[in-house]
Amino acid sequence: NNNGLAGTLSKRIGELNSLQRLDLSNNNIKGRIPSEIQWLLNLTYLSLSYNSFEGKPDLYFHQKQQFDLFHVHGNMMSGGITFTPKHKSNASSFVADCGKPAAFILTCNECTMCCNSEGYCRGPRNDLDDFVANGSHGYFGSLVLALFLLALALYTYYKRKNRSSSTPSTRSPSIVIKENEYALDAIGNDSVYQFFLSKSWWGWIFAFATIVMQILTIFPFLAEAGTHKSTWQCLPNVLECIDTSDGDISPQGWSIFGIMMAVHLSKDLINGFKLINLSARQGRTCNERVRHFLGGMFLILVSTFSLFVSVIFIRATASSDTDVIKDSVVILFVMEVDERVYDILSAINRRWTDQTSETDRAQDFKNEIEELRQIVESLRLQKEGRGNNNAESQDESKNSHGLTVSAYF
Repeated sequence: NNNGLAGTLSKRIGELNSLQRLDLSNNNIKGRIPSEIQWLLNLTYLSLSYNSFEGKPDLYFHQKQQFDLFHVHGNMMSGGITFTPKHKSNASSFVADCGKPAAFILTCNECTMCCNSEGYCRGPRNDLDDFVANGSHGYFGSLVLALFLLALALYTYYKRKNRSSSTPSTRSPSIVIKENEYALDAIGNDSVYQFFLSKSWWGWIFAFATIVMQILTIFPFLAEAGTHKSTWQCLPNVLECIDTSDGDISPQGWSIFGIMMAVHLSKDLINGFKLINLSARQGRTCNERVRHFLGGMFLILVSTFSLFVSVIFIRATASSDTDVIKDSVVILFVMEVDERVYDILSAINRRWTDQTSETDRAQDFKNEIEELRQIVESLRLQKEGRGNNNAESQDESKNSHGLTVSAYF
């Protein structure tokens, strides 16, 4: 290597059947890597890094070949490379330009290091990285299903508990108002999610669109986590790659992360469970049950998904305690989108947001007024009834007294 070689690599290299080691790294060899090189069945050491190879090599080495070292990074190739690595190898044994961002798209599933166009490489993958890269979207669907089943189980539990309690099956309007105000306080007076408690279809559309926007905004963090940390450098004339990161996250960093998540997400999680409990109360209409159940479900979903993505993203990309804080703040900022959307809607049409927020409460007040009117009317009738009874008793007393006097005379 590093001999100042230039030109192209001849196809006749495939005739060197006994060749076991080929190191042409750090030269100026151009053109494509000849496909004939894949027929060198005894080749176990190949280093073509830091040259000017280009094009699509599409190399598929025989399965009987087991490489101790395979370096093809620092070139301008695209396409795919397949080879069989030996089981006993280190992190720097198999390196190619398969990282992101990439000027050329090269696929190398067997590589232990993938370098990008910025000169940095991501280290060995672990189970978490494979999960993020290959199955995270499917697991998100599983997470949604699991949370929905959990919410249904909680709803069933709360409903049985409330049924066995002494809670009356019918509710007065005053109780309805208190429960609706409690639900509104739980989901947030300044959040667009409060529209889930209203009967406005437009309110539901804005609230559901906000949830979709939050989830779609968080997904790029999950995709970024799948690219893994690119903190390694595989330099010319050096077989072992170097980790340039400042270090790993300390227990103190994870403690700070846990505190930040708890402060920002625990309220939504707790209120989500409270809304599900409220939906299971006796005497509620089907419409109220659905609205409060979905409101609680969405609160739990967004909070859990944010925590899920935060852990994976920080685990995959953060290399210091300060990175943990910065990354957490960015993701938590996304969690405030529902409040910002409500502010925007209020700025555009404050009257509509107020009417949408007050619809159910105004109806509750009307119901309470009607109930009070009925109570007053009932009391009036009862009072009139007692007055009539007293008058009749007095008349009867007078009549009986007159009869007594007449009988005396």
